[in-house]
Amino acid sequence: SSNERLRITSAGSLGVGIAAPTKLLDIATSTSADGIRVKSTGNTYNEIAFDANRTSATNHIGRIVSKWNGTLVSYISLDTGTDTTNKDDGQIRFFTSASGGSNLESLRIDSGGSVRIANTNFSAAGNADELILGDTSGNRGITIVSGNTGISALFFADDGQTNIGSLVYEHNTDQMRMTVKGNQVMRLDHTSVPTW
Repeated sequence: SSNERLRITSAGSLGVGIAAPTKLLDIATSTSADGIRVKSTGNTYNEIAFDANRTSATNHIGRIVSKWNGTLVSYISLDTGTDTTNKDDGQIRFFTSASGGSNLESLRIDSGGSVRIANTNFSAAGNADELILGDTSGNRGITIVSGNTGISALFFADDGQTNIGSLVYEHNTDQMRMTVKGNQVMRLDHTSVPTW
């Protein structure tokens, strides 16, 4: 016997494995890791393109959305920037939803390349605006987790120097040390007595 595999409705919608498509292209799958593949066997790249003539700043051009049993729980939004005249700048925003909540922006890569976490528009100093974490409400912070015998480190580098300065916590000895120009300038142990 034959089974229907594809349907084009009178409205022009294409259903693959689904009899009543609700989108222009609607695909039904029944196994994990099934879906759409774009494959090139040559020395070429593939592309999924979104193109829309939006009129306002920070408007969606394209979205990649995820739904949990029909409920929108997260999405990636490819958005317009702020230049609504030339329409030549853009940004990427990531939205997530807490249990029982709505989808809120969690991370943004703005048109200047700055990464914003839990922040949408805080104007940081120009020489320290590549990564902006938090906003002006509540408590914010960063946690660096390492093994019991490892280190947690914040390194500073420049052209030709991968570690010209650092702030390092040694978990094995429970000591914090600071280096400047590659040399240790201070060390603190659990007694909080600095060693210079």
